[in-house]
Amino acid sequence: MLHRNEKMRQARFQGLNKGKSAVSFRSSLLNTWNPMNTTTKLFGILSLSALMTIGCSKGDDKTEDKGTAAKTTETAPKKEKAPEKPIELTAKLDVGAAISDVDETRYKGITLSAPAGSKMNDNSSMALTLEYGEKSFEMRFEFDDEGAVAKAKTEATAGDGLDKLVKFHVDQTDGVLWESSSELGGENNFSFVATVKIGEKNLLCKNKGYGHFSLNEATALMKSCQSATK
Repeated sequence: MLHRNEKMRQARFQGLNKGKSAVSFRSSLLNTWNPMNTTTKLFGILSLSALMTIGCSKGDDKTEDKGTAAKTTETAPKKEKAPEKPIELTAKLDVGAAISDVDETRYKGITLSAPAGSKMNDNSSMALTLEYGEKSFEMRFEFDDEGAVAKAKTEATAGDGLDKLVKFHVDQTDGVLWESSSELGGENNFSFVATVKIGEKNLLCKNKGYGHFSLNEATALMKSCQSATK
């Protein structure tokens, strides 16, 4: 009887130990596979991955923006100056009326077309000037004027030390208009020498030495000179 009771105590003790082991195993298993722990870790991994992706994306966007800006700068068309409106010759001037010397009759009866606001001026040095604002050109009869235009072309081609020929815009036997650049800098200047037949003589006009002219101004004043008639 005593032996049987001993066996029963041992059996209960072993059962308790097995129960403790099972509880301990379940507790360990629960701690290891806790859904909350797993979800938290998974959420952390996904969040870190998302942040890294966003950071890379922003870096790419900045690089792309810089590339686009550089491309835009390179391909932007250069703005060019709008062409100037031609200066119209709307005024009629009496050249002879500007002569102060009563003995000078060669200019009597000569008229020409000129830009509005222009006037003739006798500068008492054997030459007249047509004044257009602050610009003017010289007008005179030359006795040996047959080679005046050819001489002006030769001088323009050679330059004068500071001014260098850029190109001729008009190159005719009765007139030349050329563009020159200065070693001192600034905008290019446009000069002309032209002749017009008045009776048996040629009336010679030139603007060199009378200011700084644009192509538009020089072209208009050269046409004004060559519009002279008697």
